Amino acid sequence: MVNIIKKEREKNLSKDSLKDDLNKIINHYLVDMMNAFRSSRNAWISLEKDKNKYKTLLEKAKTSNLNELMGYFTSTSSNEGRQSNSYSFIPIKIHENDKDCLSYEETLKKVEKFIEESKSQGFNRFAIAGDYSVSLVGIESNEKRIKSTLKLPQREYIYWHCSDFFDKLHKRITHLVKMTLVYQFSFFEACLKDLLRKIYEYKPELLRSNSKNLSNKEIIDSKTREELLIKMLEREVDWWGYQSIDKIAKRIKSRFNINLERDFANWEDLREAYYIRNVIVHNSGIVNEISCNKLGYDQSRIGEKLELQTEYIEKIYTIIRENLIYIKNGLLR
Repeated sequence: MVNIIKKEREKNLSKDSLKDDLNKIINHYLVDMMNAFRSSRNAWISLEKDKNKYKTLLEKAKTSNLNELMGYFTSTSSNEGRQSNSYSFIPIKIHENDKDCLSYEETLKKVEKFIEESKSQGFNRFAIAGDYSVSLVGIESNEKRIKSTLKLPQREYIYWHCSDFFDKLHKRITHLVKMTLVYQFSFFEACLKDLLRKIYEYKPELLRSNSKNLSNKEIIDSKTREELLIKMLEREVDWWGYQSIDKIAKRIKSRFNINLERDFANWEDLREAYYIRNVIVHNSGIVNEISCNKLGYDQSRIGEKLELQTEYIEKIYTIIRENLIYIKNGLLR
């Protein structure tokens, strides 16, 4: 009887230790996820503010009186020291007569012709150095300055300038939002592996049903039982890192009796976000036949470039956190 009581006490102590260790792991990752997400969110909020300023300028460039537009443009750029220094706002003489303004299409044609001529001259000029690519990059990087030297009508210059910034800011926000999703799933995968590694350390008997068998050489080369268990553990944990979320869900169900597909409330949202992450990482965010099949998209969407909204990323960030907590709690049952 004494031995039975002793074993039961040891079992309870082991369970409490496991709970503490899993909580430490999950808390560590949740804090890192939160900090990373907040940094990304602050960055895209700042970029959105800048984008909205240039959106306003674009609208004003179409409708405002030229003098009012220039006043707004000057005050906006002067109040943004960081931007005025980075992008070199170059003043151009204001045409007194609005009739001097070319249409936007005419301006673009004029600009493109000038740039092409400049590129040709640049290639010839730098040909002696034998670095064709550098001359091209140099000219293209100064495209804004080339355009400004054309003495374009003020309204057209402001419109081009704001349109250029607007597009660049939109691309930066889009890229940041997508990378935030990718980064959050990296946390998800790393946290899951650490949780499972800890479970196997406490319950090595779970490795008996490991289908990822070691080779005869690996078994023979293991000098102790502990060394052999470590090899089996790492082989098993590594397996989880290379599987799709569907296979992970099936494995968790068979090994730990945690049914994510049935019991986790936001499973479909999590699954969709996971495969969207794969499209971003493996196919530059462009929908292909594989992603259509995984996500249930119509085949007509093949070739479409996915656009993600910040609100969607905030939603998925919360779901990933909830899913990790759900798995952790299931492992402790």
